[in-house]
Amino acid sequence: MDFGKVKCLIGEGIASVILDFPSNLNAFDEALTADLIAALDYAENNETVKAIVLTSSGRAFSAGGDIGFMHGGIKNNKINIRGLVRLVSDLSIKIKKLPKPVIASIRGAAAGAGFNTALLCDFIIAADNAKFIQAFVNIGLVPDTAGAYLLAKSIGVHKATDLIMTGRVVTAQEAKDLGIVYQVTTEEELEQETMKLARKMANGPTIAYGLMKDLLYKTDFKDFEDYLNWEVEYQVTCSHTDHHIKSVLDFMEKRKA
Repeated sequence: MDFGKVKCLIGEGIASVILDFPSNLNAFDEALTADLIAALDYAENNETVKAIVLTSSGRAFSAGGDIGFMHGGIKNNKINIRGLVRLVSDLSIKIKKLPKPVIASIRGAAAGAGFNTALLCDFIIAADNAKFIQAFVNIGLVPDTAGAYLLAKSIGVHKATDLIMTGRVVTAQEAKDLGIVYQVTTEEELEQETMKLARKMANGPTIAYGLMKDLLYKTDFKDFEDYLNWEVEYQVTCSHTDHHIKSVLDFMEKRKA
């Protein structure tokens, strides 16, 4: 099934949801995000699907937010990222509330919203060339796609602050050591190892898995949707700052050089 910038392939009780816009490194714009939500809806509502794999085509999982989209708004004096940030918030709720196991399969860069989309999944299997980057600070933004919330919950506030405020590269092995990544494998074995876990989930107790996820959400995500509302407003505020505008313009100039 083709959803535009996302594809969904179904077999063996597994839906492989593929970010499929490699020419732009699967960057999140409004179209890709809406397509991803639609593909996840399709996988959720398909009764033959018992587990979901979220992966990508091309050399990167995702470069994060589409800076070209942001640049267009700045050049046209129409800065308005509210729609995109609200969409990635909707995506965050969608993934966390999916009643089926979701496995992120990561090769190459997972930056910004790409990193956080992986964090939203139940498991992350990463190739040894995977790199995780909270890149928002490099263009004067706060983390979106629930990044600050997820990192603080999973690795603690101080380590989350390190990743968010420095924007440094986290290797696959460090991410595993931090408890973010479930398994590190070679790039050649990534698909095989991902499907091994996906088959295990697909052959497991589907209803029990869904209820487990619901219990975890009720236990640890009670204020998640309130948090996402704050995230939208903070991101909109940052998008109008001089620092963000200059950072985006400088980035695009370097890309042209």
